[in-house]
Amino acid sequence: MTLQICSIVIPPEAGLRWRMYNRYGWHQAILRFFGDSEPKTLLWHVEESSQSGAYCTILTDGHLVTTDEMPLRIRTKPYPTEFLEARQFAFEVELSPTRLESATRKKRAVQPEELVPWFCTRSAQWGFRTNTVQLEDWYIPSFYRRGERIVMPVARFAGTLTVTDRERFIDSALHGIGSRRRFGFGLLRLFSIS
Repeated sequence: MTLQICSIVIPPEAGLRWRMYNRYGWHQAILRFFGDSEPKTLLWHVEESSQSGAYCTILTDGHLVTTDEMPLRIRTKPYPTEFLEARQFAFEVELSPTRLESATRKKRAVQPEELVPWFCTRSAQWGFRTNTVQLEDWYIPSFYRRGERIVMPVARFAGTLTVTDRERFIDSALHGIGSRRRFGFGLLRLFSIS
C-alpha cells in the first residue's frame, strides 16, 4: 500500500456548493474527491476553514480526482514512513471520545474532566505513552442526516509521546486512532522531536 499525504486548498465557493458546513458535509465532499473509487485508507483533518476558503490534509492510498466541478488546488507527496522510526514526537489529534453506558448500552460523550485520563489509558493500545498531553478544545456539535440527529463529540489533544511498540505505533500513524475516522477523526499529526 502506497500512502500519500495531500494538501488541498478549497475555495469558498466550492465549500458553499458542496455544503461543507459540518463534519457530515466535509465527509460527503471528501468522498467525492475520489470519484467512483473509495480508498481503503482515508484520514483527513481540516486545518483552517473560513470565508476565504479551507485548507485540508488527507492521508490516503486513493487517487484524488479534480474536475471543473471541483476546482481544487492539490499538492501530493508520498507519506515518509521512515519518519515513523523516531522515538519521540510532538502530536496533535482530533478524536470523538465516547463511552458505552453499561445500564443503557448507549454511547455517551466522555466529559471534559475525564478526557486526558481517557486518552492516556488508551495510548498503550496505539503503541505509545504520553509524556505530556493537554485538551486543546472540546465541543459537541450535531447535524441531521436523513432526518436523524447525529451527535459527534469533538476533542482536540496535543502533547508529546514516546513510542513503546513500534509496530502498533506505525499502524496507528498510517491507519488512524479511535473511531469515526471517515468523519475527520484519528489522524495523528506528528512532529519529530528526537
